[in-house]
Amino acid sequence: MGRAGAYPDRRFHLRERNNRAACLDAIWTLTKTGDDTWRGSAEGVIGEATGQEAGDRFNWRYTIDLPQPDKGGTMRAEFDDWMWLLSDNRLLNIAYVERFGVRLGR
Repeated sequence: MGRAGAYPDRRFHLRERNNRAACLDAIWTLTKTGDDTWRGSAEGVIGEATGQEAGDRFNWRYTIDLPQPDKGGTMRAEFDDWMWLLSDNRLLNIAYVERFGVRLGR
């Protein structure tokens, strides 16, 4: 989101940590594909994630097989993440999660 000079090869890695659910930890590889578009991958992501930025807002969409350690398998879900850059070191993220077209959570 406006930091193109920080990654001259248009690619960077992002480590995502989730304090509520360890199964959502991910290491993303993101590539800037246009002035305001991105694509990315991480373990479990089906195909590629796609992103669109506009000002301080970023929308990130992807399908992922989430590990289900207690059940010994995975659960496929679609994520629609909306992020707002509040300051240089603060980001607000709201993630909508769906499965079979039914919203599971936010």
